[in-house]
Amino acid sequence: MNPVVSIIMPSYNSKKYISAAIDSVIQQSFDSWELIIIDDGSEDGTLNIIDNYRKNDQRIKLLNQRHRGAASARNLGINNAKGEYLAFLDSDDFYDLDFLYKGLNKMKNEKSQCVVFNTFFFINDKCLNIDVSGVGMFNSNPAIWNKIYKKELWGNLRFPDDMIIEDYEITPALIGKAKKVSKVDDSFYHYRQHEQSLTHNIKNSYQETEIVRATKLLVRNLADNNISLSSHEKEKMCAYVNHQIYAHLMKGIKYSISRKKSREIFNIISRYSFQFNSDEYGHKRTIYHKRKLIQLRNDIVIISFRLGLFKFGTKIGDLRNHY
Repeated sequence: MNPVVSIIMPSYNSKKYISAAIDSVIQQSFDSWELIIIDDGSEDGTLNIIDNYRKNDQRIKLLNQRHRGAASARNLGINNAKGEYLAFLDSDDFYDLDFLYKGLNKMKNEKSQCVVFNTFFFINDKCLNIDVSGVGMFNSNPAIWNKIYKKELWGNLRFPDDMIIEDYEITPALIGKAKKVSKVDDSFYHYRQHEQSLTHNIKNSYQETEIVRATKLLVRNLADNNISLSSHEKEKMCAYVNHQIYAHLMKGIKYSISRKKSREIFNIISRYSFQFNSDEYGHKRTIYHKRKLIQLRNDIVIISFRLGLFKFGTKIGDLRNHY
């Protein structure tokens, strides 16, 4: 008998945290699940931990690949999933104990194809903040893991194998394909922010330019799945895209290793962003915002970067943003 829900978990050198992630699945109040762990070539003892769990619970499956990344791992998991529903869990995060029960029950009662959860962000067991997610295409948090999906929604949608930015361009299309999206407010996805992920940003600042390709894929995914947008949804998409481009531009500049690299990052992102805003919405802005004060801040940041004043621009850019 097939499980009701397949949980997809990529892993790579996850020895420190993966036990907590797996335990949060085993301890779920809903038990008709399979956990598909896709290991991406771990070398730190992660596989030994997984094997010990598999010996005691046949619902835990292991697939192996070699250094192809989390996106490729998730695709492999999706292609091997037997459940009617799909959920995702990173190997350093965990679920509330009733995550599956409350989500699937909500979907059944409301006849929805997707359910969205709020996210509890923490570091060293200390709460950083709680992200309260919406249920629309462009306000449900672009992350793939704070949701449960009817598997049929995925169709031919898959993550881009060779990119770090992997869910921003997928999630809106999934939400857009769903006839109804539900929300659970009293159970959480727990997202761990730790030192490894912080240093990852510093070492790979140039990868922030992937936001250009990701945005092109977002537009294509919406078109390929025949998702038409109302005028209100177009406005939301404009805000969604500009918010993400702004965030990746700022991160790329802030953690860049040289002025030359900062200039390259700025040129690649800003040229595309200006063209996108101009062609799609008629906004002659590199980073557009409908609120005048935020638009003024954005303009100052872009002018500063254009003049090579990268440190000054990032300081202005860090001023509080309300989207």
